[in-house]
Amino acid sequence: MEDAATATWLRAAKAAFLANGFKRDPKAFRKPGQAWSLIRQEDEDMQIHVRAFKDGRLESEVELSNKYVQHLWSHRRGAHEEVSAILAETGMPTERVSETFVPITGTKEGKKMPEGRLKNRTAAATALAVGVGLMVGKHYLQKVIFKRVPVAKTAHVARKVLRK
Repeated sequence: MEDAATATWLRAAKAAFLANGFKRDPKAFRKPGQAWSLIRQEDEDMQIHVRAFKDGRLESEVELSNKYVQHLWSHRRGAHEEVSAILAETGMPTERVSETFVPITGTKEGKKMPEGRLKNRTAAATALAVGVGLMVGKHYLQKVIFKRVPVAKTAHVARKVLRK
């Protein structure tokens, strides 16, 4: 941390966000210099994501909930107004909220949120089922199908014929 006042401010800001329904997110990507990260689930599958940095700066964005795979590439917008309002309600200064921060991931003029939603657990379960299916299929081919086709004997007879 830069100084004791910044560290104190960051602790107070974190407490204010936690008191307003934000939660820690250990899965969130950490940026260089980041002190902590909090999210709050909003209506319509959205979430507000606040990142605090050791220099006291806050970056925030409204994004698709991280419950969905599309979270990784979906459109985002800055959440400066929402974050400033939360801090102002608790009597905290808002000048450290970055109003110039623009989310890079998925931000593009006119881009819309994906209509379909695929939950992370559904995607993981599907991938696991496909993987198990492939392993079972390979095992079946090796133990049942290839046993019936005398590949080794055919190759051995072919070598004898070719030698003559």
